[in-house]
Amino acid sequence: MTPQDVGLHAEELFRSGWNCAESVLLAGAEALGEDAPVYLATGLGGGVGHSGNACGAVTGAVLALGFTYGRRGPDKQAKEQAYTVCGKLCEDFCNEFGSMQCRELISRETDPVARKELCSAFVRRSAELAMESSAQRIIGSE
Repeated sequence: MTPQDVGLHAEELFRSGWNCAESVLLAGAEALGEDAPVYLATGLGGGVGHSGNACGAVTGAVLALGFTYGRRGPDKQAKEQAYTVCGKLCEDFCNEFGSMQCRELISRETDPVARKELCSAFVRRSAELAMESSAQRIIGSE
């Protein structure tokens, strides 16, 4: 499954009723053959509980990166690697969309239907970015 396939799947999940964070986490987990604790992502939607802060699609992508970069013990090097990868995802998202703050991202649209379309693009791209990073790790370890 390519990162683009995962992005499209995340977008389909989002359109079917999952929130932004849940959609990215679920799509990433499915692509990596993992069970997703989707309930952990529920409160991240709408920029964390509809507060407009960190974009749920991005926070869902960070959760999905945990499948390949999350540490299994108090390993400082693994923590730093995860921070680097997650920081790059955030930077790439910001470079592409100008922000990762939900309220700034969605303020571009006032129509609810158009806003959902806008968020769909954030969901798709966040999932792609997460899977691009995961693929690099998986390929590098083979």
